[in-house]
Amino acid sequence: MLHIINKNDGNGALLHDCMQIVSKGSSILLIENGVYCGVKNQLMLMEQRVFDEVNLYVLTPDLEARGLLLTSCYGFVKPIDYDGFVQLVADNSPIRSWF
Repeated sequence: MLHIINKNDGNGALLHDCMQIVSKGSSILLIENGVYCGVKNQLMLMEQRVFDEVNLYVLTPDLEARGLLLTSCYGFVKPIDYDGFVQLVADNSPIRSWF
């Protein structure tokens, strides 16, 4: 399953809620302002264990559009471009968007 997060509410609630139901082998893709969820901060430190079994991707063009570098993200966050985004969508069903 692919989970797409496009917002950051400032306290990481969307990502936290997503991680409560995500299953092993699923993928989470951070797009638009959701890319801020992948940036290193104290909230995520508690949740890192989840990413041993779940892939976390960030859409690089959205990260760069916000003046962020991949190095500002946790090491387990994988960069992906638009072609990779399309491939994730093609390879995963169902897809859930988090707003």
